[in-house]
Amino acid sequence: MAAVVRRGVGLASEVARSFDFKLPVFPKLSEYQQKKVGKKGKHSTRRSFIEFSMSFLEVGNPRLLRWVLQQKDMYSGVLRGLGSDDDDTVVYVLSTLRDRVLTPESLVPPGLRSVLFGSVTLDQLIIISGNHLGGPAAEIAHKVLVMVCTDPCNGLMPDSKAGTNSLKGNPQRLLGVMKKLKASEITYHRELLLAIVHGFAAISLVADLVSYAITSNPFSSLVSPSQDPPSLDSLEVQCMLKCIVPRAFSRMVINRGLLHSDSLVKHGSLRPLLEALKSLARLLDAIDRASSSRTLQRDKVKKLKSDTVNGDFDIIITGISTDSDTALLGEAGKITGSVTVEESDHEMDCMKVIAGIWALNGCSILGDELNDVDVYFHSKLLDALTLYIRTMPMAMGRSFDFFKLLPGDPFSLPIILQQSLIHLLVEHIGWSPGNEGSTRIPESMYKHLQLFISLLMFSPVKGIKDQAYILAREALLSTGAFDRSIREIDVWFLFLPGYTRDTSLGTQEVEVFRDLAAVVVSFLCDAVSTIGNNLYKYFDHMRSLMSNLKGSEGVHGILAEQSLMLYS
Repeated sequence: MAAVVRRGVGLASEVARSFDFKLPVFPKLSEYQQKKVGKKGKHSTRRSFIEFSMSFLEVGNPRLLRWVLQQKDMYSGVLRGLGSDDDDTVVYVLSTLRDRVLTPESLVPPGLRSVLFGSVTLDQLIIISGNHLGGPAAEIAHKVLVMVCTDPCNGLMPDSKAGTNSLKGNPQRLLGVMKKLKASEITYHRELLLAIVHGFAAISLVADLVSYAITSNPFSSLVSPSQDPPSLDSLEVQCMLKCIVPRAFSRMVINRGLLHSDSLVKHGSLRPLLEALKSLARLLDAIDRASSSRTLQRDKVKKLKSDTVNGDFDIIITGISTDSDTALLGEAGKITGSVTVEESDHEMDCMKVIAGIWALNGCSILGDELNDVDVYFHSKLLDALTLYIRTMPMAMGRSFDFFKLLPGDPFSLPIILQQSLIHLLVEHIGWSPGNEGSTRIPESMYKHLQLFISLLMFSPVKGIKDQAYILAREALLSTGAFDRSIREIDVWFLFLPGYTRDTSLGTQEVEVFRDLAAVVVSFLCDAVSTIGNNLYKYFDHMRSLMSNLKGSEGVHGILAEQSLMLYS
């Protein structure tokens, strides 16, 4: 019968019309019903059944193809037993399906293709592709699985194209396939899993963008001139958070990744978190610039009206500086130098993977800090904390004192950790170039003054010197010393032996100045510490007195409550 069908479309159509595919015994021919033929061996009808079924597909007529594939019992019988067939049979069946059915020329609709590759058939293909000794059979099974699971035309993967007639696919069946893959053991399974996930990620991104675009510009209120900013629970903020942080990247996933024993997993978990915080920082910075621009335009209009009324037409339009202190967003500037690693092959591979995670393959690294992956991880973790405090300053409040991270000798830390830690401390006190002072200075900050001065005077990196100057100055201002005069503080710094903002001094010169400055710096720090201790001792005493008056009635009670609010 198979030979008759292969002779042409006409004979194949005639056989298809006249043959009764509903015979109860017909599906049983696909089973391994082995019967003894004398005493010489056994005989199976499955091979003949497969050739007869495949012969209709080999003819290649689209109309005949669609009709014959509706005979579900015949082709399910062929595909369900593939796991027990020999390699030649597997290659024959799958190559025929690949070339005749899984192509645009076949005109077979996605629904019919989805029925053809049911859960049992997919299980058989997974088993075949996972056979290390499968050879050509495992290879073609893998290729067919990739085609079936990733191409929306085959009925399983949803269609990413926007439109009313887009295909929904069968995500549930795809999820079942993904659960049965042994991605950690079998290369073909790993490649298939990545291909499916890649398809789902693209579809999810397109769907999110389309759904957000349809909701009549949901981010309009972020840049609207309304007085009240949108709340965290508002639609636009939630939409933006969903774009920045995928749903799969939850707090539980982040915690498990950062606490994982494998350094590669820790670095791989931290990079997306850091990039998400950078994206949020850029978004907030763009909103601030837009708000500043509108304010500037309003000021220009007011000035124009005023000058017009006064008869003054000499209008000078000045620009506005929107530079923000976003040093962490341009990390390439602080990463300089070169890396030479002479370790074992495993360590070299680990270093290459970590360099790939942080996109450092074409860059140079400061000194040889990347040799210690934990140092680099902690540096990036501090950078992530810095961005978190910058974008959400009220989230942590004063729940943790980051000055506790300072060691007794700051120069015992690698340069890359010094940079990240000092950036974090500057952000922790709420300092920014546009403000006259810091907004969140801890009470005990002045106790670390000697460390800040040491970094200010002897650090070889200009960026660290500049940040240490900010910390030292704010520590002095927090105690009320020098009548809170920045100029007087700068004079004290200027007359410290060896003080300079120049980083070109040699090691011997630095050591000489370090010995000369030790006495003066110690005296200055002791004096400031005494002032600070007395100041906060008086504050505590005043709070105690005010607390006693808080419960009283009249003017004294009101003044006490207001004073407590002032000193809190």
